[in-house]
Amino acid sequence: MTASRGRTRTVTAAQVRAYLAKAEEYLAASYAELEAGRSIPATSLAIHAAINAAYIVTGQRI
Repeated sequence: MTASRGRTRTVTAAQVRAYLAKAEEYLAASYAELEAGRSIPATSLAIHAAINAAYIVTGQRI
């Protein structure tokens, strides 16, 4: 049995840098919202940071 390719694709070095920049930006914004006492937007931004970080690790693009 062979593994299914699914929707996973190779990520280029340029895409990795872009996803990393996005993840860092979302994370910084999340901390700013948290410091301002706005936990719901902070959580949403942290989730977006994690999604972009996951793209780097998995190479998955939807």
